[in-house]
Amino acid sequence: MKTISNIAIIGQGNVASCLCEVFRQKGFAVQCCNSRRLTGDYQDKDLVVVAVSDKAIEEVASKLNLSEGLLVHTSGSVGAEVLKNFSKRYGSFYPLLSMKKGVKADFSQATLCTWANNNEDAESLKNFAKNFTQKHLQLDDNQRLALHLAAVFANNFTNNILGTCKEIMDKAQIPFSTLFPLIEQTISRVEKEENPYLVQTGPAQRGEKDIMQKHLSLLNQQQQEIYKAVSNNIIKLKESL
Repeated sequence: MKTISNIAIIGQGNVASCLCEVFRQKGFAVQCCNSRRLTGDYQDKDLVVVAVSDKAIEEVASKLNLSEGLLVHTSGSVGAEVLKNFSKRYGSFYPLLSMKKGVKADFSQATLCTWANNNEDAESLKNFAKNFTQKHLQLDDNQRLALHLAAVFANNFTNNILGTCKEIMDKAQIPFSTLFPLIEQTISRVEKEENPYLVQTGPAQRGEKDIMQKHLSLLNQQQQEIYKAVSNNIIKLKESL
């Protein structure tokens, strides 16, 4: 099994910037490269991480001259085989974490998902991931895509709905922070129960159509569409359980 210590990270966006900082903090030798100004040969690297937009992965990988090196990308939705024409050793390194340039990323509670096209590199990536967190999964392309989809619902969609919550609270001149204990309670219940459907509450769950109509009267058209879609889903799920 090969030890990973010398790393190149290709990219200048949120993920690339955060990975550069986290890897360096753990004492790894890291070369951070702008994907638009690639120069030199990366054959001496133990690991080359392509951390660019999904649509740019293949183009960037084609410029690396890395026939023998371990090459991975960080995408949750692109198959690892997009790299197979550019190295005999390829895979994925997907951190389940929302990252933003300039904001310190804490990997200690995050799950790192890895995969490689051979057992030796798969084990190397697993051991490398354990430098940052004890939460690790080896996921193939289909599993990683499913996780990415679930993460969009859990993070991106939830954040969008919380934005709607803030709009409603602002309009009523109520501090948005009033909702924080309730949000934390909901997450805590889900963590304990592990099935969110079993802790569902609210007017849709109880079939209180009169209250739902009052709510709809307070919302604009876009907010009404969200309210109706989620409420209808709650009602259908209740009927099926």
